[in-house]
Amino acid sequence: MNNPSLDFTCEKCGNTWHGVPGLDVTVGVLVLARSWYELEIEKDYDMAIVLAATALDCELSSVYCKWKGINAPRADTPFTPEECEGELRAMGNVADKIGEISGVLYAGGIERFVADSQSWKQTINGQFPSLHLGSLATTFQQAVFWPRNRVLHQGAAGHTRDDAAKCYSIAEVGIRILKDMDKAKVRSQGL
Repeated sequence: MNNPSLDFTCEKCGNTWHGVPGLDVTVGVLVLARSWYELEIEKDYDMAIVLAATALDCELSSVYCKWKGINAPRADTPFTPEECEGELRAMGNVADKIGEISGVLYAGGIERFVADSQSWKQTINGQFPSLHLGSLATTFQQAVFWPRNRVLHQGAAGHTRDDAAKCYSIAEVGIRILKDMDKAKVRSQGL
């Protein structure tokens, strides 16, 4: 994760291809890419689940700290990473954290944001039967973080590819929603 390079060498032709990540590539996106690698290349499904949940958690924390810093009431004393970490820890369970952080980004939080977006409503309803409009924070917690907890807290290994793929895809859609919420907040602030 320390090297966000997108360079790779093709095993078939031997050519090296160079890539530069966009400015919106966050640690959460990089961790999600590693989750995909574990899912598709290494076939370590338990690790793919842990990394997918970590990616979504990273994105939540990143966007929260970003906006708390931007909106800090003390211009002479910026909002510190330590303050941010303390606030994140105090939020309680993941569903509460998703609700509180998404509320910073959009009035009414993730529920209202998705309800206000025809595109997101269609995506959630059509492609993600595990996610439920009206209780998105809770269903993200159940679909992504509970499987992670079973691996980390109970030592439950042996998840299937389908288990990991589901967790990955739901974490990925969560990150995409957060990124869209962040862009909406930028527009609303005139930044």
